[in-house]
Amino acid sequence: MSDLRNAAVTPEEAHTETDAPRARRVGYKGASQHTGLPVGTLKQKVHRRAIPHLRLGPRLVRFDLDDLDRWLEEHKVAPAGAR
Repeated sequence: MSDLRNAAVTPEEAHTETDAPRARRVGYKGASQHTGLPVGTLKQKVHRRAIPHLRLGPRLVRFDLDDLDRWLEEHKVAPAGAR
């Protein structure tokens, strides 16, 4: 029987993108990277309640990535020739 504690694992093997679960909730920086919108624009949209978000405190705002994906789909504009 092999001893798994002695098996060498490289950092690349330990942290692969396919194995790592996606964080469900992110802050402004993560939401900015996910949507491509600047942080300032996200803050304006939060202030106007124009984007789905969670307010967990007076200054603590989080975004659910699934909600952001749905919001982006709702704001998709069809090409001019499409019906």
